[in-house]
Amino acid sequence: MASEDRGLLWIDLAGDGCTLFYTSGGPDVKHFDVCTNSQLPNFNLKPIPGGDTQGLRVLPDGGVLVSSGAVIARLDHAGSLVQVYDVPAREPSCWVGLDLVPDGTFWAVDASSSSVYNFDLATGEVRRRFNTGTPSQTPVGVVVRRAKTPVAPGGLTVR
Repeated sequence: MASEDRGLLWIDLAGDGCTLFYTSGGPDVKHFDVCTNSQLPNFNLKPIPGGDTQGLRVLPDGGVLVSSGAVIARLDHAGSLVQVYDVPAREPSCWVGLDLVPDGTFWAVDASSSSVYNFDLATGEVRRRFNTGTPSQTPVGVVVRRAKTPVAPGGLTVR
């Protein structure tokens, strides 16, 4: 598999079960066909704004959400940049890990401030935020725990 600056950082498998999306610390989102064992061209049409790519998740519509240091970028199914997410701050952000929530939001970690934000995927609005209370540059990822039992319609089980 082709890499940029740091080998594989984050991976996510597309719904087709064959396309593995990944980041490698450079300005691109890579992808690889695991069914044919072949490297695919960069997914993004232009370098991702904001710096080095880090965390990523494949969206249900075939697009990709990727953190890239200064911003979080949303790419559509064809690899075009369609939205950028960030929060106003006095110092630069360092977006690292992120994860999707079935309610149309996502959580993302800002390693600079050690804060975790919940963004509305459609509007970019910050819905919730909390600080981990750990030193800067220590939190690097967030995982949304999915319920193993069925969730009531319109609800989300949190434990």
